[in-house]
Amino acid sequence: MITPKRFTLVSVALAAVGFSSAAYVTWQVRDPGARSRAAWAFEAEGLGELVRHADAVVLARATETIPTRIAMSDLGDDALPYEATSFVVERSLYGPAVGETLWVERAGGLDPIELVEVVIDADGGAFEAGSTYLLFLKQQTPDGFYYQINDQSRYVVHGDRVLSFAGTEEDPVVEGLHGQRLANVLRIIESHVKTTSTR
Repeated sequence: MITPKRFTLVSVALAAVGFSSAAYVTWQVRDPGARSRAAWAFEAEGLGELVRHADAVVLARATETIPTRIAMSDLGDDALPYEATSFVVERSLYGPAVGETLWVERAGGLDPIELVEVVIDADGGAFEAGSTYLLFLKQQTPDGFYYQINDQSRYVVHGDRVLSFAGTEEDPVVEGLHGQRLANVLRIIESHVKTTSTR
């Protein structure tokens, strides 16, 4: 069960490192139970708004995940690990070029103090190496590090369709993409990229 101390640590740590779109994420020790929920700082009302908010929109294959850093509490008695997954861009709708490698950082991984796996699944959880994802990303650093905008911005490609980990209830973005054919989804996103005045 999550403690108020851990919840506060997660909230402060995410805000401190610039994850403004993923504040107040709940986390827990690995448990096969229900997925945790998050109150995202940014939630798009439509696909066009999500595209405008993104610094990169890519179809990319996950290759490996490595630990990156540890956010410590003020007293140093609690830690929140972070991990980054490398992706090879297979198709670029906006941002990095095809063949380029980018990294997506997320909270989660091995807690070095308690030696337990910290699971934060409100963003979809850990990426699976070898799987292809459709991602809407914000740039975190100039050297190719990004983070997922929110729970509307991650889809795994399964066969010829894209699937969201998030529920589709009353979410026009997810409802419009989840379960749709990949070719159709890419065409729709490309039309939004072309019509977005900031591109």
